[in-house]
Amino acid sequence: MSWISQHREAALALLILATVAGVGLYAPAFATPGSLIGVLNDTAFLLMLAVGQMIVILTRGIDLSMAANLALTGMLVALVGQYGPDLPALIYIVIAVVIGAGLGLLIGGLVGGLGIPPIVVTLGALAI
Repeated sequence: MSWISQHREAALALLILATVAGVGLYAPAFATPGSLIGVLNDTAFLLMLAVGQMIVILTRGIDLSMAANLALTGMLVALVGQYGPDLPALIYIVIAVVIGAGLGLLIGGLVGGLGIPPIVVTLGALAI
């Protein structure tokens, strides 16, 4: 076995560092601390989705509707914000968590409770 196959995480970390260094040499503004923090802030929700998807995959399932659920939740919270712009930010967060958890419970209930295959449920949810 090669070093790369034995240490995949370290190899990926080195690849990411090499990519950042290469892009930083081409466009030095990218490699500034402020820019890198901005990139991490902008992709934080993708990391949360990836962790959720990882848990689903570890349980031998698949969820194709996560991005659609994120979009629907965001749209509904934005609509609430349009009609109630003076609400505290915590209210928007609670609404988003309730909507997201509700959608997740609905899909999880269909898969776990009724035994419908995950691919069928999530494709249906994605289409809706």
